[in-house]
Amino acid sequence: MSGEIAREIDDLKRLLETPMRVAPARRSPGRSRYAGGTPPRSPTATVDASRMSRPVASFDFGASAGEVAAASRPQQAMMHALGNTEAMMANLQRKLSTGDAEMEAAYAEAREVHGQQMARKEAEIAELRQLASQREREKDDIRRRAGEQKAALEKRLADSEAALAEARAEARHLRDALGAAQQETTTLRSQLQNQQRAFEMEMQTTAARHDAAMEATQLRMESEKRELMSQLDNLKEKLQVEMKRLESSVESLTQERDAERAAKEAAVAERDALRGAHTQLQAEHAAVQTRAEDLARGKEEAESEVRGLKGELEGLKDAHRSLASEHGSAVQQLRQEREGRQGARAALEELRKEAAAATEAAKLEEYKRKQAVAKLHKERKNRLDAQQTKEICRKLQCERKARRSLERWLEAELQSREEMETLFVTLRDIALTRDRPTESGDVRALADLIRKYEARVSATDTLRHEALQANGRFGGAAEGSPGREALAYKSVIDRDSEALRSEVAKLRQLLTEKLVG
Repeated sequence: MSGEIAREIDDLKRLLETPMRVAPARRSPGRSRYAGGTPPRSPTATVDASRMSRPVASFDFGASAGEVAAASRPQQAMMHALGNTEAMMANLQRKLSTGDAEMEAAYAEAREVHGQQMARKEAEIAELRQLASQREREKDDIRRRAGEQKAALEKRLADSEAALAEARAEARHLRDALGAAQQETTTLRSQLQNQQRAFEMEMQTTAARHDAAMEATQLRMESEKRELMSQLDNLKEKLQVEMKRLESSVESLTQERDAERAAKEAAVAERDALRGAHTQLQAEHAAVQTRAEDLARGKEEAESEVRGLKGELEGLKDAHRSLASEHGSAVQQLRQEREGRQGARAALEELRKEAAAATEAAKLEEYKRKQAVAKLHKERKNRLDAQQTKEICRKLQCERKARRSLERWLEAELQSREEMETLFVTLRDIALTRDRPTESGDVRALADLIRKYEARVSATDTLRHEALQANGRFGGAAEGSPGREALAYKSVIDRDSEALRSEVAKLRQLLTEKLVG
């Protein structure tokens, strides 16, 4: 369109600049070639002058018809040129109006396309925001599920700790029962001192009862130990099941995060596509702007070349200003859209950071869970250490050996007491029969009894020494152990032995006096 306008303006210039060739008229001597004696200023001025004022002096009444026709021919050519010029100006005006209409249509189409793209981008941004809110809800759901699983694990851990506390309390109860049984044994053995004649029978009964109680207690402890081991195995299996379930849940969380990462990558691809569309829109806008600039340049050339179209060109300039303002508003809208995309990109970065934080929190929870499970295994291993079990068995065997040695010692003491009683009876008989002559057989029998008693006392001392050494070697000085009972028996039996030795010395002296007398 601008090329056609330029061509028409060039044609108009050539037409205006082309000189009019007029045939020379016959002149009379002393007369100028122009009517009136002065040349016209321009063809238009000549025509106006001929129309507005026709002085009589300007006509040559003596001229012929050919001269008159020759003089009117330039005026006809000028009128024809003016008609052509007006037609060309009307055509130029019509083409300028058509160009303005096309420009308005192009700008309206560009605005419509831009509005559609803006609406589509706003819809995509709203969809991205909805997707981000959905991801936020999913993350909240994941956090809630992780909290519930953590609470369930803590509850199971508390239950296992309560079960372990109950097992410890029951073991403490068993130890108390064992202490009570040992105290009962001590009480039974203390009663043996008050029953000298039935000491052996009661000792055997007490030993049998004690052995039965010890065996029953040992059986009960072994059964309870087996139950505790089975409970611990059950707890171990439950913990393994929970660990497998947690691992599966962690794998599912990892898969969900991978899916979320894929969705984010798809969103990034969509954003790149939007960026490409925006680049294409910018190219189209640049093309429209180039076209507008071409039209503006065409208008400016028409304004510089055609002075009579200043008003129309001023209108076109105003239209160009309005289009420039619209272009500025469009640029502002594009800038706002770019800022919106930057905000969306920042929101996506925040979502990515929150997802990374959620992943780190899940890893921390997994590490804490593993630490708790390791701590639980360590405590269970410390409780069920094989070395401690062997130490307990060794101590029990030592206790049994010490008890057997003490029982042998007590049996020897009982036999020595019986022999002492026999000796006392014999000496009493001898003392009561002081006035009757003593037979040599009785004296010899009494001497044999004294020797046997002394031998028995020495053997009893040896057994006592061995029992005390065995008890001291195996740590029998603990509370409720046979060592403390042995010390009590030792003090009592030492007292009785001293008294018996003094009595034997007196009886020996009495026997000597009897034999001498």
